[in-house]
Amino acid sequence: MELSLLCVPRQASMTRVARIFVSVVGILLISASLHAQVNKGGISGTVRDQSGGIIASATVTVTDVLKGVSRTLTTDEAGEYAAPNLDPSTYKVRVEFKGFKTFDREGLEIGVGQEARVDIILQPGDQNQTVTVTEDVPIVDTTSATLTGNIETQKIADLPLNGRNFVNLLTLRLDMSINLAAEAVTRLAWACGPATACS
Repeated sequence: MELSLLCVPRQASMTRVARIFVSVVGILLISASLHAQVNKGGISGTVRDQSGGIIASATVTVTDVLKGVSRTLTTDEAGEYAAPNLDPSTYKVRVEFKGFKTFDREGLEIGVGQEARVDIILQPGDQNQTVTVTEDVPIVDTTSATLTGNIETQKIADLPLNGRNFVNLLTLRLDMSINLAAEAVTRLAWACGPATACS
């Protein structure tokens, strides 16, 4: 009789831990998908000639200057190209098409959640000649009303700590809050070990 009394609280405890575990896993999956959408940027645009005609099948190379990683794209039948899911960094866009000068757009700063539209007009000429644009034109995202930006380390260091609790700063980053949630589940599982019942 005494043995059956001990099993009921343990079974109820395991059911409760299982429900908490499933809830936390669901929250983590949703948070991870939102995090993937928030921390990336993109570059898109249209490639045209000087008369305004679209150029299909042009080769567009988007290069992360800081990492040295390139992504090669081809414009579609509407002359459009898109490079989504780019890490925040400095980028260079190069467009090449037979019968036109190569076009380079350098110094594109892409931040978190920022979508840059870079429309390009190719000039007729030898493909070995390069037209390079390096002017610092502000990138205006006309596809979204979302405001995004990066927070520099020094600005975070200058923030006052309310109650001197440094853990509050960790919640400024989504991936840190996910790790804190996972740690809370682990601690709950240890606290509700096999011999005790959590209520």
